[in-house]
Amino acid sequence: MTQFPDIEARLIAQEHTTAMLYARIEELSRDMVASFDHLAKYQIATENQLDVRFNAVDARFDKVDARFDKVEASIASLEQRFTSLENKTDQRFAALDNKLEQRFASLDNKFDSMLQLLTVLTKKIVE
Repeated sequence: MTQFPDIEARLIAQEHTTAMLYARIEELSRDMVASFDHLAKYQIATENQLDVRFNAVDARFDKVDARFDKVEASIASLEQRFTSLENKTDQRFAALDNKLEQRFASLDNKFDSMLQLLTVLTKKIVE
């Protein structure tokens, strides 16, 4: 039969192994705590950097919004000016149209008068 080491030696070996494992677990535990602390600090720093960058982007968007507001105001002003110009042009063309109508009507009357005069003269010449 095989002989096993005496129980006392086995217990001492077991206690030694348990102590080594416990020490290693404690060491790993400290490493993990330190790692988690480092990770948490890194995460906070990253979030702070992201906040700073997003604030900068927000500031740029605010400037872009202000520029768009100015552009929209300028476009509205131009639209008003073009509408005013269109109205003035329409009024001038309407006035010119009226003047031409009046002149053509006057010419029609004069031509009618001349035609009547020519008709009368032609009748007198023929007689």
